[in-house]
Amino acid sequence: MKITGYNILPDSIAVSVDELDDPIIVQASEANHDELLEAIRSLDHDRAITALTPSLAIQKASGDKVSVSGDKVFYEDTKLDNVIVEKIASLAWGGEKFDAIVNFLERLMENPSMRAREELSLFLRTNGFPLLSSGHFLAYRNVDENYMSYHVNPDGSRNKNRIGDEVSMDRKFVDDDRNSTCSAGLHFCSKHYLSQYYGGSGHTMIVKIDPKDVVSIPIDYNNAKGRCCAYTVIGEVNYQDVQNATTDPLLKKQVFDEHSLNDLGDDDENFGYLEEELAEYFGLKI
Repeated sequence: MKITGYNILPDSIAVSVDELDDPIIVQASEANHDELLEAIRSLDHDRAITALTPSLAIQKASGDKVSVSGDKVFYEDTKLDNVIVEKIASLAWGGEKFDAIVNFLERLMENPSMRAREELSLFLRTNGFPLLSSGHFLAYRNVDENYMSYHVNPDGSRNKNRIGDEVSMDRKFVDDDRNSTCSAGLHFCSKHYLSQYYGGSGHTMIVKIDPKDVVSIPIDYNNAKGRCCAYTVIGEVNYQDVQNATTDPLLKKQVFDEHSLNDLGDDDENFGYLEEELAEYFGLKI
């Protein structure tokens, strides 16, 4: 395929190619518009062809790990759920950001449970796709006034949930049956479930979760909560601010830069300032 001509308009780009009678129209609202415009202006023909053809853009951005065949998208030999495909499409022209979805897929494929891999898509479809550059996804959990978990572990203990705490339990003790709506495991949820999760009391924490550590997504509450075997606490936000926010703070960006979050630290001496810093990062007012 070769580009034979183009016309840059205020709201679109019309590109003529040798294999088609009619020009290809790319609207300004489409994800590949800016990449195509930059390629045309820099006279980079190969880059323009890649930007013009979504399947080529996706394949190139993923280092050939993601491929398109007809209306199906694959990671290596695994067909991907539509919610992941939509995220891929939105990031395909995002430069380094696309690494985040590849990192997510690599981690997801390390999950030993096919059922858990499929169920995670249910959570992400319902609750957006809050993603870190590392490939972890973000979620909420509420904890008590002392930053201890509301639920007890199999041995009767509770987990501390201060910023920076890494919490884990043996995967075999996490209930993997999604029909068990309230059962053993480390719990996480979306904004939509927060009010049902001891809402309004204690503290609302942001956790990052490795896709490989997800065990089940309970069937109730429209897939708005989940169980995993490990997570890391990376921040705290004001519960009421999250509830009042028109847009879920975790969906403010396509991909969050993990380094910015890590810079917050977890030093007790500075703990009183962390909520304000994180609120500013997510665009909240406290």
